[in-house]
Amino acid sequence: MKNLVSVDFFTVPTLRFQVLYVFLVLAHDRRRILHFGVTAHPTAEWTPNNSATPFLGHRAPLSSTDRDRHLR
Repeated sequence: MKNLVSVDFFTVPTLRFQVLYVFLVLAHDRRRILHFGVTAHPTAEWTPNNSATPFLGHRAPLSSTDRDRHLR
């Protein structure tokens, strides 16, 4: 499990009823945060840049799962 990571993209409501978008990458070996990004206005460039940043220089097989009920 040394090379296993989790990637999550979620929203956080603020006290002023705004929405922040968070992109988070966690390493499973020590449960540490490898990368995170927060923005109020995600753009088409923001998401792929956050996806690639923690993996620069690494080559590993990728697996994707999504547990959202509306996608089933």
